[in-house]
Amino acid sequence: MKPYKLSKDAENDLMGIFEYGLINFDEALASEFCSALEEKCKSIAATPDLHQPIDNIKMGYRRAVYRSYSIFFKETDDFVLIVRIARKELHEKLFN
Repeated sequence: MKPYKLSKDAENDLMGIFEYGLINFDEALASEFCSALEEKCKSIAATPDLHQPIDNIKMGYRRAVYRSYSIFFKETDDFVLIVRIARKELHEKLFN
């Protein structure tokens, strides 16, 4: 199993998701949701080939879904790079 790393954009996405949770829910729910997203990233790193290729959007990238979010990633020789984490309706705009 490869480890995963977050790109700077993905780190910012995760912080934004947490802040949204703080504003609209509470700290406990925001933390719980972000922890679940991080667990999903671990799962992606364990089985990256199980997830949908998105070569029509960005060659060599894949997409996994967690609730209403798409997690975009690419596999390298040493790790899985989580590139972006975004609400599904925004995903095609990320790579334009």
